Amino acid sequence: MRYPTHVAIALRPYTDADAARASAYLCDAARLDDTLRPAPVEEWRTFVASSFNHDGRDFVLAEEDGVIVAILMSTRYESRGAQIRNVRISVHPHHRRRGIATRLMKIVDGQDPDGKATIRASVPGSWVAGTHLVKSRGFEPRDTDLEMRLSEQAWQQMDAQAPCEMPIRSYAHCPQDDEAWVALSAEAYGDTPDYTALTPGDLATLRTEPGFGLWF
Repeated sequence: MRYPTHVAIALRPYTDADAARASAYLCDAARLDDTLRPAPVEEWRTFVASSFNHDGRDFVLAEEDGVIVAILMSTRYESRGAQIRNVRISVHPHHRRRGIATRLMKIVDGQDPDGKATIRASVPGSWVAGTHLVKSRGFEPRDTDLEMRLSEQAWQQMDAQAPCEMPIRSYAHCPQDDEAWVALSAEAYGDTPDYTALTPGDLATLRTEPGFGLWF
């Protein structure tokens, strides 16, 4: 699909060859705006390869002189029998207020010509610029997701203090725990509107991601 150009900004579909540049863009944007989260290249590749993202087939890049200035992360999937279009737009802090996000949202408007998908926007609670964008488009906050992170050192300390009948072990070395992880994911997130079950491919990809950590 060809997208029009305007004010030196070109829009084009994302491809796997763009992974390193997209990661560098996200890391640089996060450096300038601490409400954003950086995405090292392997983490970004894992995210794009997730079953619900379909290898980024509906992702779009906004570029100026060959430099990425914004990314549309858009994906359609089925949740509880309903078709969902989940959208996230990141515009580089140096290129905001140029109408780029508005143009990307117009792309989203045309991604589901059958009209059967409900559009949802995914915006972390601290992301002020993203929140402003989706509210200006008529979205209202419905769910808040709290992200908690612990280092492997912290988990090892917990393991040392845990009762002997409560061992903590690394999932990365125990792929036989796939079924347990899927069950825990469903228990934790199954009631959220945009929940999608983890697939075997998702699990295998995450296990091999550098720095991956999950303990049972």
